[in-house]
Amino acid sequence: MSDAISPFNDEEIEVGPGAIPVSLAKILRQDVEVGARTVFAQKTPRRMLEEAISERAWFRGIVLSAALFEHFGSLILQNYLHNKVSSEKLKRLTLERIIIFLYALNLIDQPTYSKMFEIKDKRDELAHNPFAGLDPEQAERLIKKAIECLEALQVADSPGDAQCES
Repeated sequence: MSDAISPFNDEEIEVGPGAIPVSLAKILRQDVEVGARTVFAQKTPRRMLEEAISERAWFRGIVLSAALFEHFGSLILQNYLHNKVSSEKLKRLTLERIIIFLYALNLIDQPTYSKMFEIKDKRDELAHNPFAGLDPEQAERLIKKAIECLEALQVADSPGDAQCES
């Protein structure tokens, strides 16, 4: 494991050789957490993805699409299951399993299921080969499909900290 600092880790920050001082790490961590919450609360998923398209930030748009599917998919499953499954177990689900559960529970239709898998597969491809060529037309089409999927989930215009209704 590296000595990298993650804003998503609740454990006390440990620093190793060459790491930044603990006091600075704690300040940076707080800034990242507050900044991420502020940006995500102010921007809807649709707006974030539309910005990726307008900035031609294809990699960011595709990776963000998958992250949004994971985030909102877990919330939707949790609300649908009326907390019968712990949120910790749902947080550990892979994106693939989230999509499968959404479809199996009839929370998404087959076209949405297919679009979500197409985006997930492209994200996986990029994650394993970040220097792979990315066709701008294909990338834009995938990000637009992601917006359609988020509309189908009824979360495209939700703030990031919204709770989903089933």
